[in-house]
Amino acid sequence: MRAWAWSVAVVLMTGLWPLAVVSADGRIEINQSVIDEAGGFPYTISSPGSYVLTGALLVPADTDGIVIATNEVTLDLNGFSITGPATCGFTTCPLGTGSAIRPQGLFGGANSTRVHNGIVRGFGSHCVRVLAAAHVENLTVSECGGVGISANVESIVTKNRVRLTGQTGISMSPGTMYLHNTVASAGLGGGGQPSFSGGRASGGNSCDDGGCSPRGARRYYLTPERFPADQVITACDEGYHMASLWEIFNTAALEYDVLRGYQRADSGQGPPSFPNPGLDAVGWIRTGGSVASFNNCLAWTTTDPASSGWSASLGSDWDSEFQHVRVSPWFGFQYACNLSLAVWCVED
Repeated sequence: MRAWAWSVAVVLMTGLWPLAVVSADGRIEINQSVIDEAGGFPYTISSPGSYVLTGALLVPADTDGIVIATNEVTLDLNGFSITGPATCGFTTCPLGTGSAIRPQGLFGGANSTRVHNGIVRGFGSHCVRVLAAAHVENLTVSECGGVGISANVESIVTKNRVRLTGQTGISMSPGTMYLHNTVASAGLGGGGQPSFSGGRASGGNSCDDGGCSPRGARRYYLTPERFPADQVITACDEGYHMASLWEIFNTAALEYDVLRGYQRADSGQGPPSFPNPGLDAVGWIRTGGSVASFNNCLAWTTTDPASSGWSASLGSDWDSEFQHVRVSPWFGFQYACNLSLAVWCVED
């Protein structure tokens, strides 16, 4: 059977757009002409399979580009771009509507999506959104009024370059891995969003706000705010939890999150240290001890001054009378549970 006849037969059998073309390697071709002949944007992918761009796409304002309405879709941008008209400055990026790639709904029906190898820019909302078990790789994403890349649980986000976003550069749910991404100029919408949020780094990433690790180390920080003992379990940002001393004991194997964490005049890129009369570098910390005792504020549920909880700080007075109470390089102190202290947090 000739190649063109085989392509037509495949199209008829799969029930795709009548004017779609199947390439010699079996992938469904998408380009501006195909979309125009199918009725324009948004172009909805409703059948599982492999799709490939064979030309650049120009998407009108406040409109979605490609909507994915089924599981098991691979979309290869093939080096081409999906471009909208939204723009960002170097200090502002207004939120609008329209995404380059998004699922039809937000709660399933478009899982296991793979998007890779191309350019996305100029959309008022989130540029690229995928749901669970997705793989987003080797995209260059810029000028997004919302999030640059948003991925749900069990996804992998790798080797992408994101810049100029109104909100977070790359936003992931818990249980998502990311590595070898570069994010710059995120959070330009004025909300203070970081380059990365959620997920777990399984390799190095680069960002210009100090909120990621170029060597992929697990991050930790001391909250700038103070919390009573019965609020410390929920004090850490998404993607972090209240640390046990033994999770952050070896600081050389970790990386301090300077974007989230409290710092002092000589902190540099590292954590603050104690002693200090204001207790501003001391934080509540888990000990790994009994489930509930008078030494952990009844498992961090009480502010009763008759109970106490352990706190920790890093030492700065290295040759002093405090040396005997230090679990090198840490100090450990007990305080009454009615006091408010910072909290040590560590990445999930």
